[in-house]
Amino acid sequence: MDKYLQSVEPGKFYLINHKKRAIFVKFTEQRLHINHKLYEKGKKTSVPADIDESVRKYYPKRYTLFEQFDSGIQMDTVGWFSVTPECVARYTAQRLPFDHIADFFSGVGGNSIQVADCLKSSR
Repeated sequence: MDKYLQSVEPGKFYLINHKKRAIFVKFTEQRLHINHKLYEKGKKTSVPADIDESVRKYYPKRYTLFEQFDSGIQMDTVGWFSVTPECVARYTAQRLPFDHIADFFSGVGGNSIQVADCLKSSR
């Protein structure tokens, strides 16, 4: 895959065949890296019994979804599937050219939190 990524031009759209589906992908100038230390931190504890069976595999990744997961973050079953990882949400929020935002489709608020943080830090 890295050989392929070296041959693409940032900013251009590419048609990709992924699992028998055609999708358009626009590559950016920056590669996003998920902090592997956060993933390793999440693997150190066992999955609590009250976590639904369908999302148990996501529990070790919880610190990549929210770095401050232990600060009171609570998610329902759908939230585990739908939340945007924090590094992706931050990347997106830094590129929004807006002073205000209304998130009508907020699930657990991963994108909204990062947009609010970017707006707060730019003032």
